[in-house]
Amino acid sequence: MPSVSQEEAIFEADLGEGDHAFAVMLPFSPYGKAPCVAPDNRPDSKALLEELCSNWLTLWPKIQDKLEAGIADCEADTALDGADFIAQVARLDQDVFMADKASIFLRLEFDEAPMWDSFIKGDQLVHFQPVF
Repeated sequence: MPSVSQEEAIFEADLGEGDHAFAVMLPFSPYGKAPCVAPDNRPDSKALLEELCSNWLTLWPKIQDKLEAGIADCEADTALDGADFIAQVARLDQDVFMADKASIFLRLEFDEAPMWDSFIKGDQLVHFQPVF
């Protein structure tokens, strides 16, 4: 199974005000790399990033297709070339939207609305939506 290379090492990020979380710089080819931040610095957050990284090279093209189409469909002002954005990742709680189909929630947050939410199970993108 393809995965993100070892150079994309998980690290502990200082979020300010004494908060820390695990993070990784993910490749968003051809747009460069962006930080992907877990909820905190507990071992289960590190495991979450490891799981995402192990499937990233399969997931990103699927997310990229949806993202580029969504930007065009919404006529959003989001410019991907050289865009600054951050990815946030979390495990889905059992009682939330899409939890019956997905286990991972990934949000791409740009300077301008909308944000883009991905719902993931393994290496499958099960749902993708803009959030205004």
